[in-house]
This record gives sequence, C-alpha cells and structure tokens, in this order.
Amino acid sequence: MRIRSGADYVASLRDHRTVWLDGEKVEDIAGHPSLKATVGAFARYYDLMNDPKNDDLLQFESPLTGEKASIFLQPPRSQEELAKRGRALEFVMREFGGLLTRLPDYDQGIMVGLLAVEDEFGVEDKAFPSNIESWYARMLRENLMSVTAFNDPQVDRGKGLGDQGALRVVEKRSDGVLVRGARTLTTNAPFANDLVCLRKPVGPDGSDFCIDCIIPVDADGIQMICRPSLRGGETSKTELTGAPFDELDAIVVFDDVLIPKENVFMLGRPDIISKTWGTVTGWSPYHDLLRSVVKAELLLGVTSLIVDYIGTSKFPAVGEDLTEMIEYVETLRTFARASEAQAFVTPRGLVAPNKQVLDIAKFYHHRFYPRMISLMHNLSGQSLVSSPTEPYFEREELLPYLEKYFGGSNVSAKEKAKLFRLGWRIACDGFGGRQIMYELFNAATERTLRERLIKSYDRSSFVAMAKKVAGIAN
Repeated sequence: MRIRSGADYVASLRDHRTVWLDGEKVEDIAGHPSLKATVGAFARYYDLMNDPKNDDLLQFESPLTGEKASIFLQPPRSQEELAKRGRALEFVMREFGGLLTRLPDYDQGIMVGLLAVEDEFGVEDKAFPSNIESWYARMLRENLMSVTAFNDPQVDRGKGLGDQGALRVVEKRSDGVLVRGARTLTTNAPFANDLVCLRKPVGPDGSDFCIDCIIPVDADGIQMICRPSLRGGETSKTELTGAPFDELDAIVVFDDVLIPKENVFMLGRPDIISKTWGTVTGWSPYHDLLRSVVKAELLLGVTSLIVDYIGTSKFPAVGEDLTEMIEYVETLRTFARASEAQAFVTPRGLVAPNKQVLDIAKFYHHRFYPRMISLMHNLSGQSLVSSPTEPYFEREELLPYLEKYFGGSNVSAKEKAKLFRLGWRIACDGFGGRQIMYELFNAATERTLRERLIKSYDRSSFVAMAKKVAGIAN
C-alpha cells in the first residue's frame, strides 16, 4: 500500500477545525485564497514521499507492518541510517529551496525523540510508553502532519506561568485530563492534523503546567488565531511558484480541552521534563540545519544569477562578496557532516546527531544569515526594488519598454523579473521579514545558545594544556 499522497493530505483538512485569519473564520483551509498555495506546497511534499521513484531514498520498511513508511519516522540505529536521513532531508528541502521552514519531517524528528525517552516517561506512569508507541504506529500507517506547540504566551515575563496564560492541567479525570491556556507561535497549525504539545523545562513548582500530549487540531475547545497573512494584495498573477509559502504562525487557545488519557505522554513531572528535553528535541535541530544548508544554496544561486543578469559578475568586489556566501554554504554543510560524524548513541540504542555541534551551527547561522541577506541587497542594487510583476508583461504596449529598460544581456525582461521577484520575496517583503525572524529566533535565541555553550563545552583539556605550556603546577 502506498503511503499518504498529496490528495490524501488535502482531503484530511476537511474537518471541524476552528481557524481565524485576518479577523475572519476560515471555512475552507484548502480553498482559502491566502492559504491554498501553502496547502499546495505541503501536498507536493506528500506527493514526493509517495512517488515510487523516491522509494529507496524517502521510505523504509515499517517494523510493525512490513509496509513502506516515511524515512523520517525511522529511528536511526547507526551513523549510516542517520546520514541516509540527512540525504533524504536535503532532497526534500531542495524541492522548496529551504523556504518551507517546518515540513512534516520536523515533527517526525520529535517522534523519534519521544521514542528515545519513553522508558524515562514510564517512571511516572507505565501507560505513557504505550501511548507513545501507539501514536508512532499510527504515524507509520497514516503519515499524518503534526506540528509542535511548546511556546508560552508573552503577557508579562516578570510573572509566573499562570499569569501568562500558559497551558495547564485544570482537572484530572478517569478518561483523561482537562487543559486550559494557550500556546503561541505554533507554526503551520492551521495546516496540520495534530498538535504535539510539549512542555519546555520548568521549575519544580510548575507541575500543573507539565503535560506532553498529542491532540487533533479539530478537537472541541481548540481555536487557532493566526497572525496576518503575508499574501497581502497580491493576485494569483503576481505570486511566484517558487515562493508562495506563507507558513502561518498561530496562537492556539485551549478552552477546557479534554486530552484523552491514551494521548498523554508525560504528566506533572518537571524533573523528568528537564532530564529528557534535550533528547526529545535532539533530531529536529538536525532537520533545521540541513534546511539551512539548502536555503544557503538557494541564496547563493539567486545572488549568482542576479549579478549575471545585471552584468556585474566579473567585478572583483562582486567576486569577494560571492566567496563570502560560498563560505557560508560550505561552513553550514561542514557542521551538518560533523554532527553526523560525532553522533552519539542514546540509552535505547538510537543514534542522535551531536547536540553541541548543532548548537554551534545554529549560533553561526544566527550571526551570518542577516549578512547573507545584506549581501543580496548590495549585489542586487535598484533592480530588486523596481522589478515589474507579471501583469505588466500582459500589456503589449509595455513590452518594448520592459525589454529595453529592464532586460539583461543574456536574459529576457520577463525571466529576469521572475528572479528579482523571488529575491524580493526572500530578502525584502513581509515573507522575507518573517523568514528572518524565524531564522533568528526559532528554538533558541543567540543569547540562549551562548549560555548553553559556555555551560556545556568541556574546556578542561585546553586548560590543562595551557598550564603545561606555561609551566603552572596543578
């Protein structure tokens, strides 16, 4: 049996979810003018996974059913399996140029992380590991799209979680637990089938807020309030097939939502949450790093075409800037290979990418992604701002002027405009601004990464060497 197709995915969106966008309730996710392009992008993802040509790269044999399942649900048990996961990720990311920041594979990395810690979760309740494995079995069968919800509201960070409106358990019942509150910045929630609610580490007094669980997006009491659409006033004529991916971020409100007991993975144990958080989230940053590699390749490719189309590629200063972008691409790629080469084995025998390497890679990416966007600005010049859109090329009386004043030495004005509109989307408009915010604040801020690095990095051997060379007695 083939795994889920794009048509299967689109059909799954026809449920009773409550989504608010631009002040209005969305009745049809797949058909909404501001959402249908992104729905189409996710459908393309599932068609890639379903295509028989990609079976060897994107699928593996399910240990439960013997049938094919998404490679991203395979718990890696060797460096070779981890590296194969990486090659599959790069293949899929290149379909979208790294511009889709949270494909379904991201949360499938979370699924692997939960499998790696199910024994620790079982200390609290023997049912929790069974619940994790049941959800895993369902994912193997159905290849659902889930998204992670773990950010708390920012009402007043000087106050406790309760005053922030953070998601909390308000009642424990025989059939499950009742939760109330909100999770914010839940990327792609309107396009998902399930929400994976995870509790970030919290102090010992935060037991009421400690719940890890899975819940369908159309469960009673869930409302998704989306940020404004970035589609703006563009028409279908001016949208580019290369970058129509407005991944909506939503505040997910839980108004006394019942989480069935079979959907609960962890409950009321801040100590276990703190102990296992790094492992649960151990594979997803690897997915994000490989996406960053592919996106860096896209930035370099777009900028290389820009300087070619405007005839500046032979200028020495342009070459210097392009070599800086090449350095960025290859440094990120080296981090990805290093995270694989320095992988470690979890207590349950799963092979995880090196967390410290991933943190340093993220730190590097934080520092230099804005620089890459600035280089694109500098090397594009006025054409990035003045690029005409598709409707202008439908006016016969304008074509001679467009070819004369916007065309390039080796490219038509229309093809040049396509490239510069893509560059505008990536580097200048609301879509590009949202992408910058994602790259800089996804998962951890630069300050958080610095604090984590100084606490975790073992400098003892370097200190010992310094003492030895200086002649300092121990």
